[in-house]
Amino acid sequence: MKNAVMKDAAEENMTVKNISVEKICRQKRSEDVCLLLAAMIFGGNLLYGIIALHTQPEPTETISVAIVQGNISSSEKWGDNGELLSLEVYLSMTRDLTEEEEVDLIVWTESCIPVVLNRYQEVSRQIQELAVECNAVILVGSYYIDESDRYNAVYAFYPDGTVGSQPYCKRRLVPFGEYMPRFSFLEAVVPALAELNLMQSAFTAGTDSAVFSTDFGSIGGLVCFDSVYEGPSLSSVRDGAELLALLSNDAWYDSSCAVSVLLGHAVLRAVENGRSIVRGANTGISAIIDANGQIQTESNLRTAEVIRGEVSLYSHRTLYSRVGNILLSVCLLYVLILLNPFRGKKFTEK
Repeated sequence: MKNAVMKDAAEENMTVKNISVEKICRQKRSEDVCLLLAAMIFGGNLLYGIIALHTQPEPTETISVAIVQGNISSSEKWGDNGELLSLEVYLSMTRDLTEEEEVDLIVWTESCIPVVLNRYQEVSRQIQELAVECNAVILVGSYYIDESDRYNAVYAFYPDGTVGSQPYCKRRLVPFGEYMPRFSFLEAVVPALAELNLMQSAFTAGTDSAVFSTDFGSIGGLVCFDSVYEGPSLSSVRDGAELLALLSNDAWYDSSCAVSVLLGHAVLRAVENGRSIVRGANTGISAIIDANGQIQTESNLRTAEVIRGEVSLYSHRTLYSRVGNILLSVCLLYVLILLNPFRGKKFTEK
C-alpha cells in the first residue's frame, strides 16, 4: 500500500512538472512571437523610411516664398490701436522684401491682424492692393465670423486683387485658451462662471481643410495647435494640398522650450505627409521645412525679420497619408490582447 501511494504521488508530481514545463514552453513561444513581430515592424518601418527619403518623387512645382515675422508682442497686438500697428508693420515689411526680389508666396502669421477681417473692409482692401503690388499670393492670419460663430482663420489674397471665397478655420483649438472644455457642465455646476463671462471670446473649431487653389498649386492651411495633431495636415493632403502653410503665434511661450517643441511637430507633419511646410510665427521660430523634414532656413527668436527660400510642391501620397494610423491601431489591439487577463485560461462547467 505504501509503495502504491508513493508511486501515485510520484506520478502526480511528474504530471505537475510536465504541465509546468509545457506552460513555460508556451509562454516562451509567445514571447518569441512578440519579439519577432516587434523586430519586423521596427525593421520594416526603418527600411521604408530609408527608401522613402532617398526616392523623393519629382515636384509638381518649385516656388519662391517669404515669411514675414513681425515680432509684435501680445500686449502690443491687443492693446489700443493694436490692429493698426500690426497692419502697418506687416505692410511695410512686405513692401520692403518685394523691392529686393519678387516672390510667389508670402506668409504672415497667426492672428497678425487681430480683427474680424471679413468685416473690416478697409483693412482687407489694403492687403488686396498689396497682393496686386507684390504680384504674390499672401496668406494672412486673422479672425472670421460666419453668422454667430467666431473662428481663428487664414485668408488667401491673390495677385489679381481677389480674396479667397472661404478662409481656412483652425480645427484644433487650445483648451482654456481658445475655448473652455465642457463649459455648459461647468456653468451648471458653478453658475458664477456665467456671470464672469469667461468665454465671451471663445472660438469655434473649423470643420474642413479649405485648401487654397493658386496658379502654382494647392496650399493647405494650418494654424498653430493644428500641427500638434496629425489629423488636420493629413486631411489637407488627402484633399489635394501640395504644400502646407502653418501660421503660428508662439509669443505666449516667450523663449521656453515649447517654441522648439512646436517647430518639431511641424517637422513630423512634413515627414508624415511628404509635403514642404512654410511656418510663419509671430515672434519665431519661423521656418521653411522640406518634404523630408529638413529645416532649410529658420528665423531667430524675438526679432522682426523676413526669411526667404524655395519650396517644392508635391502631389504624391506617402504610405502614412494613405493608411493613416491603421498600423498603430493594429499594434494597440495586439497589445490589448496580450494584456487580457483571461488569455490562455480554460473555463470548465461545474
